[in-house]
Amino acid sequence: STLIKAYTLLPKKIKAEYSLVIAGGMGWKSEESEKSIDDAIKNGENIKYLGYIDQKMSNALHQQASLHVSASTYEGFGMPVLESIAGDTMTVLSDIPVYHEVGGDISLFAKPKDSLDFAHKIEEALTNKKHIDYFSKNYQKHLGSFSWEKNIKNILQKREEEELKKQKTLIQPINPYQLMQSHWIAQIPSFNISNVYRSLGIGVPYE
Repeated sequence: STLIKAYTLLPKKIKAEYSLVIAGGMGWKSEESEKSIDDAIKNGENIKYLGYIDQKMSNALHQQASLHVSASTYEGFGMPVLESIAGDTMTVLSDIPVYHEVGGDISLFAKPKDSLDFAHKIEEALTNKKHIDYFSKNYQKHLGSFSWEKNIKNILQKREEEELKKQKTLIQPINPYQLMQSHWIAQIPSFNISNVYRSLGIGVPYE
């Protein structure tokens, strides 16, 4: 709901040009998020909820979106962020340690659960030419600092750390909705959901 509210706070000019595309299955205790999506759509916000998507569709979104946004407060490593960057898609992320590691200095960071700060960072990412140019010139160099071997080691290390935490403390349940859901800000003229489905050859469920 943080990101949905952030989108509603964007200037009308940006919302007229960019839609919010949400992908990922709903999980445990997701009622609030579902209601936020439904209410925003009923109020005329340009939001598209795709539900669960397969890897091919995910790749298409990573490559065609103008911006990947994650307001998650917990992440094991952040592989979807790297996938977006590899697709030449800018990222706006929660200001948490794991995202700084994977997003580096080519990403923008917003305070977790702060919709207004996310709105400001989304607007900056989409309109600040200096940031856009910096990302374009440096994203490949940033990707070069990662390797599959390093990624696997990081993931295993994170899992080991989490197992230790579970043994030592009673942690709060994690909302699967946060873990499964990814968000994209898509430029309407160049991003058409129907075209994505057609390109994948899986039909067009809606226009």
